[in-house]
Amino acid sequence: MLVRPDGRISFPSFQDMQAAGLAPGDIKQEIEVELKKYIEVPNVTVIVEAIQSYRVFVTGKVGKPGAIMAEKPITVLQALSLAGGCLDFANPAETVVIRNTGAGNLLFRFNYLDVIKGKNFNQNMMLRSGDVIVVP
Repeated sequence: MLVRPDGRISFPSFQDMQAAGLAPGDIKQEIEVELKKYIEVPNVTVIVEAIQSYRVFVTGKVGKPGAIMAEKPITVLQALSLAGGCLDFANPAETVVIRNTGAGNLLFRFNYLDVIKGKNFNQNMMLRSGDVIVVP
């Protein structure tokens, strides 16, 4: 079963249960406690298949704007590729990455044209979950 965006899981016998923030062993114990109402000695196994809490956003003049979910961090260039690349009338040299630090926003410039030519390649930074790429 998957953990929903609200951090809960649904189980046929007892409906909703909080799962986000809990270790697999804790989830196992909680499910077994609930199942004891129906089964004398329940034995549950919880396996994490994928962690999908990493999410970045690409907006502006790209083929597929929106959220990109991944299992591990990706670079700006990878995110732009996953978003379908820049559209014909985009200004990829003026692309920016916006990062919310909690204390405010940081703005990083990303000149796509330079990076694909091998110049200023350090602009192709690893993105943090929640980063927003804007392609004007």
